[in-house]
Amino acid sequence: MAALFAVLTLLALAIQTTASRWLPLSALVPDLVLVLAVDLGLRHRRALAPIMAFAMGYAMDSFSGSQLGVNTFVVTLTYLVAYEAGTHTSATGPEAGAVLAFIAVLIQSLGGFLISTQFRAPNQLGALLPAALLQATVTAVLAPPVFALVARCKRMLGLSQPRRGRGWASRGA
Repeated sequence: MAALFAVLTLLALAIQTTASRWLPLSALVPDLVLVLAVDLGLRHRRALAPIMAFAMGYAMDSFSGSQLGVNTFVVTLTYLVAYEAGTHTSATGPEAGAVLAFIAVLIQSLGGFLISTQFRAPNQLGALLPAALLQATVTAVLAPPVFALVARCKRMLGLSQPRRGRGWASRGA
């Protein structure tokens, strides 16, 4: 599982860092690493998963982070929020994942801006908000196909396990 997410993270980073050259607006580049972190949080409950999320954020900082540690923090936080949402609610489908990815991109964009300006220009958040909303929307729209791709890769590699149902219906009652 760790090797699969390592390869997917490297592919996501390659797409993210080169797609800005292809697209007219950098806000159109989805944050695929955050989508992978959401998938990791919603569907993987092993002890290695938070370490993998941290490593994904660290790799993101290494490739494209202007403020060292911000991406590591946001990806790990995204994993933890997705983990809690998946553990304490029944919202583990692609729609819930898309919403979590949308929120994570907004937190990363706005939080990164506030940290880079050292909280001296909060009145300029209005200028950043349209681009952040656009990137969050693009990321949320692409999240379900990325979830499907991850699931397909896991099935191909034999990493999928049959899901056990929750509640009384799954216990044969």
